[in-house]
Amino acid sequence: MDEAQFDAKREKFLSQIDLQNDPLEKKIEEAWNKIAKKQGWVVRKMKNRDENSDPDRMYMRNGEMFFIEFKRRGKVQTDAQKLKAREIMEKGGFKVYVIDVVDKPLAELMFL
Repeated sequence: MDEAQFDAKREKFLSQIDLQNDPLEKKIEEAWNKIAKKQGWVVRKMKNRDENSDPDRMYMRNGEMFFIEFKRRGKVQTDAQKLKAREIMEKGGFKVYVIDVVDKPLAELMFL
């Protein structure tokens, strides 16, 4: 799935979400990771003592790899996180998605 397709699907699902439902970032991350692992993806937490701008998770399966930065609904990446995402894309060719919702159908689509 390319970025444009992902963004279109994400917007469709966001429009259906109850605004009262505002899970913490940790809960969003847990839900997506559960689906990824069920679909056979290797999930790694990104921790770097020298920087806090790395994406939250790395996902790998069958020669594919991408990263996700999880945010609470409506929150955005910091400038440092945006720079890191651009660096990952430019130097490694890997996508960094920003996810701020628990959306099982979207996650299942992404981790097909």
